[in-house]
Amino acid sequence: MSNLIDDLARAVTEEEEYLTIRQFAKIFQLHPTTVSKWIVEGRIGHFRLGKTGGKGDRVRIPRSEVVRLAMKNYRAAVDDE
Repeated sequence: MSNLIDDLARAVTEEEEYLTIRQFAKIFQLHPTTVSKWIVEGRIGHFRLGKTGGKGDRVRIPRSEVVRLAMKNYRAAVDDE
């Protein structure tokens, strides 16, 4: 299974891609409100574009956060076995 982790790590390139909250939520089949909550709680790395006024469409999440969260969840699942 370490090949899976290696493949995920290689998927992150120097040219980072950024996702909106909705795109990130879709990947993990979450509600965008959950992703916003996780951002506020500091669970997901992100950055804001200018002054947001609370608008989630101005938040961007690096695709590498998808890999990081997937690996974290994978390791937790393996440890529980």
